[in-house]
Amino acid sequence: MVAVCPSRRSSAFLYTVIVWIGVLPWVSGCGNSPVDPSGTISGRVTYEGQPVQQGVVTFYSSELGVGISEELQEGGQYKTNTPIPTGSYVVTVLPPEQPPSMEEELVVEISPVKDIPDKYRDPSQSGLKLEVTQGDNSFDIDMTK
Repeated sequence: MVAVCPSRRSSAFLYTVIVWIGVLPWVSGCGNSPVDPSGTISGRVTYEGQPVQQGVVTFYSSELGVGISEELQEGGQYKTNTPIPTGSYVVTVLPPEQPPSMEEELVVEISPVKDIPDKYRDPSQSGLKLEVTQGDNSFDIDMTK
């Protein structure tokens, strides 16, 4: 009778297979899947019926500790390209960010944003709430004085 001893080559092969079985789910994306269920949001922001041309729409869920913001595009349109978890969100509309000046001597005069009333900038006063459901969600915002 001949005793069969595993060779170093077969041990190395077996070790490699075991490592790949452990690593493959992470490499293929099965380890950390995107948040499920989730949805995207799109809509239009207007003030007194007219499109708001510049600004940022923010969505924040204190329950989930998740938020997202999107800049307004032409015609007051916005769309979240990144899906967010389903749930309740408070919505605000903020003026566009002003770039910091590169030189102290350069003074940039910022004109006040008249088409985004102060109450819509404050999450506790905006009155805007959205229940995000799985898939595409539409949420138009018509601000008034």
